[in-house]
Amino acid sequence: MGGAPPLRFGLLGSFTIRRGDRSLALASRQQRRVLAALLVADRSMTPDELIDVLWGERPPATARGTLQTHVSRLRTTLAGGPDLLANDASGYRLEVDADQVDTRRFELLLGTASAVADDGRPTEAQRLLTDALALWRGPALSDFRYEPFAQNEIARLERLRLVALEQHLALELDGGRHVEAATDLETVVAEHPLHEDLHALYITALYRSGRQADALAAYQRLRETLLDELGLDPTPGLRRLEQDILDHDPRMWTPIRSPAPSDPSPPPSVQALRSWLEPLAVPPLDDRITCELLLARGEGQRRGGHAQEARQTYAAAVRLAAATGSSGQLAAGALGLAGPPEDTSYGEPLDEALLERAVLALPDHPPVVTMLRARLAVSLIDRGDTMRGNDMADAAIAFARSAGDPASLAYALRARHRTWFDPAALEERLALDDELIELGLRLDDLDVLAWGRRWRTIDVLEAGDLAAFEQGIDDLEVLAGRLHDSFHWWGIVVRRAGLALLRGPIDKAEPLVLDALALAEQIQSPYTMSASLIVLWALRWQQGRLDEIADAVLRFEGLSDVFTLLIPHLHRELGERDEAARLYRELAADGFAGALAGDRIGVSRLCSLAMLGDVACYLHATDDGEALHAALAPFAGRLAVIHPGLTAVAPVDQVLGQLSALLGDRRSSESHFTAALALCGRIDAPVLRARTQVAYAESLLDLGGHDAANTAESLLERARLTAVELGLLGLERRLVR
Repeated sequence: MGGAPPLRFGLLGSFTIRRGDRSLALASRQQRRVLAALLVADRSMTPDELIDVLWGERPPATARGTLQTHVSRLRTTLAGGPDLLANDASGYRLEVDADQVDTRRFELLLGTASAVADDGRPTEAQRLLTDALALWRGPALSDFRYEPFAQNEIARLERLRLVALEQHLALELDGGRHVEAATDLETVVAEHPLHEDLHALYITALYRSGRQADALAAYQRLRETLLDELGLDPTPGLRRLEQDILDHDPRMWTPIRSPAPSDPSPPPSVQALRSWLEPLAVPPLDDRITCELLLARGEGQRRGGHAQEARQTYAAAVRLAAATGSSGQLAAGALGLAGPPEDTSYGEPLDEALLERAVLALPDHPPVVTMLRARLAVSLIDRGDTMRGNDMADAAIAFARSAGDPASLAYALRARHRTWFDPAALEERLALDDELIELGLRLDDLDVLAWGRRWRTIDVLEAGDLAAFEQGIDDLEVLAGRLHDSFHWWGIVVRRAGLALLRGPIDKAEPLVLDALALAEQIQSPYTMSASLIVLWALRWQQGRLDEIADAVLRFEGLSDVFTLLIPHLHRELGERDEAARLYRELAADGFAGALAGDRIGVSRLCSLAMLGDVACYLHATDDGEALHAALAPFAGRLAVIHPGLTAVAPVDQVLGQLSALLGDRRSSESHFTAALALCGRIDAPVLRARTQVAYAESLLDLGGHDAANTAESLLERARLTAVELGLLGLERRLVR
């Protein structure tokens, strides 16, 4: 007697479970989430991981027991065949065959189709691709589209669906069905206006259908879209395609090779590194291929936001390269293990000895040595060896310039910016941003271009150019859509949250901040988590809800210099004057030298000084007023930006106005407050304007004098109206006090 039909799970659309012709229903959404998370993970998941899937940061006290109940009920629902839900020392896992899950069947069909096409059997390949695409019943994991555990898998599957669609249409075109392919592609390119490979197929299909004018018009539309959205020209391949159409070149009828189903190709800078290292690969072929596959897998994991998995993969590549004596692959693995110069997502000490070993192994390969030295410079500065690190960073740039190699120069410039946030160097940073963007365009390297624009958003915000900041976010979002890089997506969400915190209404920032926290958890990065917490701090500050996160902020004290300097301000806002005074005095004991020295790269020095200045005025600490005023004065006209969280806490002139009032200098105080309010109006930052109005009113009341009370009352009333309109409950409560 035959057993029960196997269970089949559907993720390519709404979530389904079927046994033969019968659909199985789960008792609760929580059970559906547990089951979907296990299917997506395709590995054992610890109870803590599953608790995070179900409840996020705030699990109930009974979470572990409730999870066990859900698992037990799942076993009952899935019963009727082999026990699929197993548990061991590491957690829970689903023991299912690839054929039981539609995502795995899809990937198997896609891989087989590619191999069959490469083997010269296009008809069979197209049949397999048709079967693969037929498995899609809607958007991947559509029932879980807002769940953090599903985001990376959704993005990966959607990319693979595009690959399958592209292969299918290419085979249709090569099979002589030009008109049908053109019709199908017209819809597809409308849905993906920046996908250049699909446009190349569409243009080719139009030409082969006898529509030369339409093919050229489609090329021009794509060219204009790329220029408008990204500031990029079409790729050299597309430009050749246009010329081939104009020349009626026979190549227009050459069969199209379908792309292999894989993650997006690494950016040109990574490809350049591989080309430099290729001649150095000397181990046996099998080991060399294995190491190269590990390097490619590590790059894909990092760009997908799986930092810890990437680190493990790169470590395996390094061990293999060291064992086989491949200096080139050792260097590539060392750079991968270190991570990009801007990305501190691994959260572990960098193996500087490994980088130095790789440098010594490659004396005759200047581009690779430049990149290794630049990455080593970042590590040196991060651990406090500032002088040596800065010298090495500058030397790496000079070396790359003298070698005339733009790819290694771009890497060295990225590393330099990562270590160079001193507010006195703003003009130099803006020039570096421009050079990075120019190099990204010249190299056609979207990753370099994205980092240039990402850094520029930070610098223009500090310069007080909110319009350029907003435009930069839009530009970065278009690039991130092409790069499929989780770190860039997180950066976009954080920046949009920061913008909402400056312009309001404040409630608009809430979902963005929560999204940033969810993405940070996926990326597994102490940096992204601390930066997201800072934006949450800024949100709760404006909402008057700092008491909700005070414990979380205090836990980060000592892990980040920014948090150390936030703590006195936190107690000031909570009305805990004695504790604010105690912590402030500790920081002021050496003239703030120790506190500010901890911020070795100046990443939030301006913000730190501004918050300390605000607390000094709150405590009437006149002895420190002159030193703080002198430290801030060179940066009048700027915004005090808290860089990891990417929002501005105040115009620098506002704090200078407060400090001038503390020192009894009425004229200077009024001049700075006037400049601060003018800046807030010019950049349309009503949240900052309201807080500046309150600070101005408080300073006027402290100074006293003719008509001070009337002017202060007018300022406070305007601030109150803005606070009510934008939901600034924290400011409203301060006005009541």
